[in-house]
Amino acid sequence: TPQYTVLKTRQSPEGCKSGNYYYIADMQQKTVQPLMAALCLADNITLSFRIETDSYTGEKSVVYSHDGKEMGKLYLPNNHENNP
Repeated sequence: TPQYTVLKTRQSPEGCKSGNYYYIADMQQKTVQPLMAALCLADNITLSFRIETDSYTGEKSVVYSHDGKEMGKLYLPNNHENNP
């Protein structure tokens, strides 16, 4: 099971007609956070995701792109590494 998975709302939320909000879920930490705060994406927009690890800090982030264009990066909190 991958540690991170991307969820999207099944039904168009209020104020986001025929679109979806995306969330990233951390399956180990059991946390969910919005991928892009209150950004409503139309159904015809397909995002692709990849997880990157910063070689210097070890921080993980989700990079999301559309049509090969990077749209943003979301840093993932790694609180489990700080608390033994």
